[in-house]
Amino acid sequence: MGTSEASSEVSENTEETSSQPLQEQQLPDGLSRKSFLFPVFLVFLVLLLIVGIGASFWGFTIIGGNHEATPTGRTTSSPIAHPTPTVTATATSAPNSYPHLAASYSGTIDDLQANVPSPMTLSQVWQNDGHISGSFSALQMSGTYNGYLDTAKHIYFTVAASSATLSFTGAVQADGKLAGTFCQIDQRASCMSNGIFGVWELTSDKEC
Repeated sequence: MGTSEASSEVSENTEETSSQPLQEQQLPDGLSRKSFLFPVFLVFLVLLLIVGIGASFWGFTIIGGNHEATPTGRTTSSPIAHPTPTVTATATSAPNSYPHLAASYSGTIDDLQANVPSPMTLSQVWQNDGHISGSFSALQMSGTYNGYLDTAKHIYFTVAASSATLSFTGAVQADGKLAGTFCQIDQRASCMSNGIFGVWELTSDKEC
């Protein structure tokens, strides 16, 4: 009885010892398969990535080449030529020149206070633009005169005689005659109320 129990225990131990190496032998096979498949999977994944990247790069290269080779069809607009403004020089009107006087004039002077006309002469007329001077004779007086005329053909001069000072104003008319008014003036160059006054008109001697 004791012998059979001992033999059964020995047989059980023998079976356990014989089954353990078998299980231990099966584990490395599973691990080896997994360790083999994992690198293969990684290599396959890397190849897929390389093929995908290469294909995309190849497609981008072809599309870019076609894009550069194909004309866009857009026309470049040439710049519009704007006309250059031309500056037209406008002729500035020359200032009106002074009227040119003759060398001598003769005519009449009328003293309206006495209502007596008498001859009048301007001789040795000297002109420098607007300045004039010369000799005067009329109303039984003689003397020199000095004055001026402007570009509007107005004339002004004063006669300094021994008996009186006379002021003459007038204009150069279209026919070249000189005509205007006169009066006797005081020291303030004002017409005297009790002095002589009247009108005058002269024609150049070369027209007579």
